[in-house]
Amino acid sequence: MKSFKNSLIIAYLIICVALLPGCAGKNITGNTYIEGQDFQYMYFTQGRVPMMAESESGYYFFSGFYLYYADKKTMKPVILCNKPNCLHDAETDPQKVYNCNAFFRMVSPFLAYYDGSLYVTSTIFGKGREDYELVKLSQDGTSRKSVLTFDSQPGSLAIHRGKVYYVQNVYDKSLQSYYKISEFDLKKFGAKPRDIYAGKLEGGHIQDLKCYGDSLYFTEYAHTEKMITTRAMRYDIITGKTARLFTDNDMEIVLDPEIYDNKLYYTMEILEDGVVKEGDTFVSDLKGENSRKSFSIDKDSIILADRKYLYANDNRFSLDAKPRDQQALRILDRDGKSVGSIKTGHIDKHFSVICGGDSHLFITTYTEDKFQIFYADKSEFGTGEIELKPFFEIEQEHARPGIEIIH
Repeated sequence: MKSFKNSLIIAYLIICVALLPGCAGKNITGNTYIEGQDFQYMYFTQGRVPMMAESESGYYFFSGFYLYYADKKTMKPVILCNKPNCLHDAETDPQKVYNCNAFFRMVSPFLAYYDGSLYVTSTIFGKGREDYELVKLSQDGTSRKSVLTFDSQPGSLAIHRGKVYYVQNVYDKSLQSYYKISEFDLKKFGAKPRDIYAGKLEGGHIQDLKCYGDSLYFTEYAHTEKMITTRAMRYDIITGKTARLFTDNDMEIVLDPEIYDNKLYYTMEILEDGVVKEGDTFVSDLKGENSRKSFSIDKDSIILADRKYLYANDNRFSLDAKPRDQQALRILDRDGKSVGSIKTGHIDKHFSVICGGDSHLFITTYTEDKFQIFYADKSEFGTGEIELKPFFEIEQEHARPGIEIIH
């Protein structure tokens, strides 16, 4: 009898242990930022998939098709490949470039850091047609596993609290095109993607997926001969409902909202007679409700944010653009007061600001010949003018080499 009771106890303990992963895998909810589990919205760049991610010890980033890593202490990038005799980004043989462990062929490779691992998108080689996959990588790049295959090239992507969200343009059974957002559960064995939003605006598409707390934010665009439509949208991760943010008037254009201090900051522009007029800056709650005017920024500036600061970035393509020698990225406190600035007028025309985590801000820039990254130390913020330091540089022909697959 005693032996039977002991067997029951052991069986019970085994069941409890088996159930622990299920308990640990419960959905995380709440409107706070959870390190290592949440989408790194501070590394979001409008119109592009994230190309940089932060781990506990350093930064990962893509330059063209190659993945690099830099330790936070040294800020010296190295390519994420440990193969002996590999030429890495110096390889010029189109039949050998894809043998480098750091090579991921994609027009715009996606990069995320989630739960101690890296996730990147890549093209699957060796088939009659191109397919695409999401690959899970160890932090040193040596271990990799395909976790999701896409039947068509994904657009914007985001990983947040164990879920992958991605955009695709597809066709229905009647061969009518539409665009959609799908969700895939990384934690659920045998999971299948499910569609959570579909749009059918003529000439439409979705971009700029951004997650925070219980919200998935995105922008829905439509461009026809008659009209250009720009809609800021929010998908509620808890309820599964989607709603338009801030306005129902297509004449009012809302640029991507920035997340700061559990609020949304956004600029609303007015479309009149085919001309976009600069608008005001507003702040709302995370559902896009209870909006009010925020502090003023210059008409030629775009508002940005990270966990510590707000920024006003001078837009050199604005009709009200400042002279190049006056253009800057201004660092703001929660009241909109400047606590420093970074001169940007000398930077090449095509540059993007990556606000980054608590330690560093990054600026990427490219020309036809060269790709560069600069960084600023946030410990210098509040001291006046901040120095931009060189971080990375590569010739475009080495970042995106030609490739030839041998079948």
